[in-house]
Amino acid sequence: MSFTYRLVFFVASCFILNPCQAKALNIQLSDEAEVIVLILDPTQVELYSAFGHSAFRVSDPANRIDLVFNYGIFDFDQPNFYLNFTKGKLYYKLGTGNYENYKRYYFREDRSWREHVLNINQADKQAIFDFLINNAKPENANYYYNYCYDNCATRMRDVIDLTLGDRIQYDYSYASDSLSFRDLMDKYLTYQPWGDLGIDICLGAEIDETADGFHYQYMPLYLEEALKTAKLIT
Repeated sequence: MSFTYRLVFFVASCFILNPCQAKALNIQLSDEAEVIVLILDPTQVELYSAFGHSAFRVSDPANRIDLVFNYGIFDFDQPNFYLNFTKGKLYYKLGTGNYENYKRYYFREDRSWREHVLNINQADKQAIFDFLINNAKPENANYYYNYCYDNCATRMRDVIDLTLGDRIQYDYSYASDSLSFRDLMDKYLTYQPWGDLGIDICLGAEIDETADGFHYQYMPLYLEEALKTAKLIT
């Protein structure tokens, strides 16, 4: 699946449409709509940001929609937050918000990111949008976070796979080094020695398994690599 990408330094003029409103109104996206994958670069400010981040953006100026769908929402007030984070035992949820607010928040954190516009047809855009709107409903939004198999990046990969089906084909050459889940984590933990130690102790031998190309995508930057070379069979 080829797609275009652009740097994020521009000002959008759309205002937000609440996801519940979109569901209730059965919004049909216009021909102007875009489904965009946002990839945030890693930062060492906090352990949870050391691996980077990813989210969907759905922009449709004709319908005045500019929504971010973010599978990385969690509650700092959960008991034993950092211990449970190193164990990979936290509740996460799909949150939604205004793209402009999202952009301002990460500008304040001095985070860099890229926007990748998916080169898909109108029916596929609508299918992804409808899936995300339904998934953002309170009864569907929560999930049990897992470092390697269920996180902000794997959820996005799975949304794409569920909506596009076997029409999407990946080139897994980016995984030719055949690293383990632990090896992939260690690439981002140079400046997080205590976090690295905690993860090693808490997650144990299971993360020593070799990851295949599909599972490399649990890291946002590898999700980005996968989408860059993916092909969509029409």
